[in-house]
Amino acid sequence: MNFIPFLAAFVIDDIILAIAAISAAASTYANYSAAQTQAKQSKLNAQAQADALAAEAAQKANETAVATRRKMEDQRRFRSSQLAAISGQGLQVSGTPLDILANTAVKQQQELQDISYGADTERRSYTYAAQNALAIGAQQASQIKTQANATLLSNLSQMASMASSVPTSAAPTNSPMPAGYKPRPVSQRPAGF
Repeated sequence: MNFIPFLAAFVIDDIILAIAAISAAASTYANYSAAQTQAKQSKLNAQAQADALAAEAAQKANETAVATRRKMEDQRRFRSSQLAAISGQGLQVSGTPLDILANTAVKQQQELQDISYGADTERRSYTYAAQNALAIGAQQASQIKTQANATLLSNLSQMASMASSVPTSAAPTNSPMPAGYKPRPVSQRPAGF
């Protein structure tokens, strides 16, 4: 009897199974690794966006501070010129001229408060946008990781299914050996085999 086709059938099936398992494992690892990298990149992109928004908010705050200082200087000059004009006409700084100066100061203070309120609203808007960008980045990273884990489990399940479907003791269907044939140990075989 020739055992070579019998042994070759087992070896080829085992090699094919091993190659399939190695290929599936490598593919699974590559996909999982790529998903982890993508999740990390998503978080980094969100952080970069949040940092950019924070920098823009800081720049706007500086611009607002400069604008506020200019406005205060302009207001001081205007009040000084009003006071000089009223005093230069020989009028007393009381009554109607004083009311005009007080009204001007109130309006100017309201302008400064409006500038401050607008700057504060804009700062809060940038802060919320940065927090939102970070939350979206974290959510995307979580989704990517969840999908990667699901893919990993699915592939592991497929590999386990492949391994469990391989017959362990049955002869291959194309084997010339009868079903249920068990070779004797080498030491009990007659000479010549």
